[in-house]
Amino acid sequence: IHAWYADGCSLAESFYQSVKLPYQLIIVGDPLARPFASFADSKLESPPLTRPWSGIVTITTDIQAPSGTSVSRMEFWVDGQLQFEVPAGEAFSWDTRTVEDGSHEIRLVAIEDSGIETRSFTRFHSQVLNHDHRVEVNDVSRAIRYEDNVAISGTAPGAERVEIFRGYRRLGAAAVSDSRWQLAIPAKTLGMGPVSLFVRASYPGGSTVRSNPVELTVAVSGSLAPVRDIKPSAEGLSAIAYDKEGKAHQLVIGKLDGPLKALRKDKLKAGRLRLDGYFHVAEPGFYQLAVQASGDLRLSVNDRMLLEQRLSLHEGEAFLPLSLQRGWYKLGVDLVISNRPFLKVVLGGDQVPVTLAGNNLGHDQPRTGN
Repeated sequence: IHAWYADGCSLAESFYQSVKLPYQLIIVGDPLARPFASFADSKLESPPLTRPWSGIVTITTDIQAPSGTSVSRMEFWVDGQLQFEVPAGEAFSWDTRTVEDGSHEIRLVAIEDSGIETRSFTRFHSQVLNHDHRVEVNDVSRAIRYEDNVAISGTAPGAERVEIFRGYRRLGAAAVSDSRWQLAIPAKTLGMGPVSLFVRASYPGGSTVRSNPVELTVAVSGSLAPVRDIKPSAEGLSAIAYDKEGKAHQLVIGKLDGPLKALRKDKLKAGRLRLDGYFHVAEPGFYQLAVQASGDLRLSVNDRMLLEQRLSLHEGEAFLPLSLQRGWYKLGVDLVISNRPFLKVVLGGDQVPVTLAGNNLGHDQPRTGN
């Protein structure tokens, strides 16, 4: 591995070039890490980015290869799609009429003239203007939490409708009225962290135009504080199971790892299950609860309702992002069971993912007196 790594290959490339049959081998680390690669410096010389491009443009570049290396060729990418490849240092032409008007991400990729073929790139946005159409984003909510909606509005004179995209993924659409439009999308469809979006406007006759990139950040809600530092007196969660006749049965659920074996052990054919207790967080950080269940589930942390949803094992997990400190947090679960009783909750994030079970679950036993 190390010889290839020192030559500039990524960790994944070094690994696969170092073994003949990579069967049942595990590589640990960032597969794209390449700390010993030498990167070229690529710059756009013309046309200038200070004015829109139109028609056929001639593109010239300035490529500075690291000492002792050279660049053999360059790739030209538009909006993540490879357009063509040219010899390094040569001017080339691009017909801007092959794309819609508006802002486009251009990427110049220089390829090293060696067996490693290290790839270096520079990226920028260019405005294309071949028709007299524009779409503008005038307002977008910036302080966005994961559970919020992202509100976006703007203008598109003459357009019929607009659509919002993240890359090639369509997130929503709205009609244009009196040149104005507005729409909202759930932030949870974007994920956490920095996000880049763009708006595409459609006109009578089928022409389209796209906006400048819209950059925003989806943040987790404020950190929740633990309700206690001391471990509860008993492990597991206090549970009340309601049978088909509505009669309540008290028991303790020690594991949220899938099949609710405690119900089967007591031969309870429960239609509904309510759980109360605490779960433990070992280190402060950003987490998510990955929840699987069979039935209508309501789940709260510190009495804050985080999930009200019908879940099935065929539809996968629900993910609940949380910023947590070290300590014990109150957990409440209400599950109306469908089919077989099943509930699994995994806490993952800034600690090793753990299924909520054993000593990271607890409840307080009721006190008894004379």
